Amino acid sequence: MNIAYLISAHADPQHLQKLVQALHVTAEYFIHVDAKTDIKPFRATFKDMRNVHFVSPRIDVVGGDMSEVEVQITLLQAALRNRRQFDYLIMLSGMDYPVWTNERISQFLKQHKGKEFIYGIDLDTPEVKMEHKEIYRIARPMPNVPFVGRDSLTKVRSLLKRALAATGYRKPLSFNVGKKNYRLFKGSAWFAISQKLAEYIVDQYMNVPEIKDYFANQFGPVTTLIHTIVFNSEYASQCMLKLGNYTSLADVTPLHYIDRDTGMKVMNESDYPLIIESGKMFVRKVKTAESGTLVELLDKHRTSLP
Repeated sequence: MNIAYLISAHADPQHLQKLVQALHVTAEYFIHVDAKTDIKPFRATFKDMRNVHFVSPRIDVVGGDMSEVEVQITLLQAALRNRRQFDYLIMLSGMDYPVWTNERISQFLKQHKGKEFIYGIDLDTPEVKMEHKEIYRIARPMPNVPFVGRDSLTKVRSLLKRALAATGYRKPLSFNVGKKNYRLFKGSAWFAISQKLAEYIVDQYMNVPEIKDYFANQFGPVTTLIHTIVFNSEYASQCMLKLGNYTSLADVTPLHYIDRDTGMKVMNESDYPLIIESGKMFVRKVKTAESGTLVELLDKHRTSLP
């Protein structure tokens, strides 16, 4: 298996080092470090590893807006420029950690080659309750005002959002590209896809302006834009369609164990039994300060497996 790990990071180079060292030595690692973060400690950590590549341009990431998608696209483009042809490109964050052994990961991907490990749920269906749709129907104008600080810009955007919502305007849960109607799908920002699908996603993003136009003022496009491209394409049959009502982000996250009951929980050793029982390939969030004992337990678990 030729694997590319695509990692978005903004802190904790110590844990990122553990993550990379725990995974395949034969893989290629493409890492985006948030533009607000000092990259020097990250570069120093991996200075002798030729299969670790820091990507550019570096994006100033703002949670909930298109900058998160720009990071994903930048990572995909970097991997696609590499001389190697990859069987799978796996999207991770710098706060992930493997639960499975590398051999099991490789065997699983080999056994399911041709399958795309990305979930999608069609939000424009009667089964999805309005409470899960409304957040995507409220337009969020995202002006970039020169010389205005981030806190002030956030307030401006919030005022514009409320003002537009007060008019009664709501975004449709679909849009047209020429004569084709694209329905809005939601999934997780962490997935594993083939190189062919990665190429298709990048091509659509770069060359279909209607896609960027639709998502430019929508909340959280990192969990909808790529999924909308994928599930409105011929690749949809190879992906993981979720039917019925949207329940939680965990239910549309194919490879990761996460806990969103109180935000995105930082895991510790008390979560170990549930992590193992989940059967998932990875776990997140994991941090050096809070999760050191958990990482030790996971390492022992991985080395004890046949």
